[in-house]
Amino acid sequence: MIRLLPWVWAIPAILGGCDPREIADCRQNYLSVHRAVSATDTRSLERVEESLAAVQGALGICERARLREEVVQLNKALRKLQGHHAYLIHNEPHKDVGPAQVEELSKTGDSTCPTGQLYQYRKYEKKIRCIGPQIFEMNWREAETYFESRGYKVSKQENRLRAEYGSESYNYTFARAGDTQRATCITLFAPPGIGWQEMVSKATGVSPMSLKAGAPVNTGRKKLALGLIEDPTQAIIRLGECEE
Repeated sequence: MIRLLPWVWAIPAILGGCDPREIADCRQNYLSVHRAVSATDTRSLERVEESLAAVQGALGICERARLREEVVQLNKALRKLQGHHAYLIHNEPHKDVGPAQVEELSKTGDSTCPTGQLYQYRKYEKKIRCIGPQIFEMNWREAETYFESRGYKVSKQENRLRAEYGSESYNYTFARAGDTQRATCITLFAPPGIGWQEMVSKATGVSPMSLKAGAPVNTGRKKLALGLIEDPTQAIIRLGECEE
């Protein structure tokens, strides 16, 4: 199932410009791009790149028409899409595999990444669908393998496993080191520009539109306690049975 992240734009009033044809062209492109970006699947690198190209094209048209509000809104969308693009590029696997293995993965799917996600080996132009456990369901070995293959720094201390890349991190608390069961608690630190809903969606596979602050996350198999930690610079989330 494709997970969609809603994009909230203000539809600005169309102000005066130099050329009525340029104004009309900006208006048409702005509304068309608004519909396309609102339906962007932010888990798909291909869809994000398509939306980026559309926003960049509309931005140039509206800049020529000198419609300030449209340019402001398009620049906001551009920055968000650029953030998602960098996020997705980083989360593609960094492991070196040959063409035969990539061909097999394209047919069978990759059991080392969460079901519902999709990535691409651009060198071979092959898309790989993920068929493995969600991030919150991963046991010690699965989490270690998943994050190491994507270039995260993985550290371990007693019953805790931490995967970090810059300001983004996943902090697992297991019953014991090397546990074959899922973690009792995961604390998530989102990268800049990524909201708590999308971070939770990535970890659980649950649509961000169905998430509510203070309410448990219903994964279909389990309800996870959800805790949000106030921080002005990044989203910090606790999932599961976490100690304060």
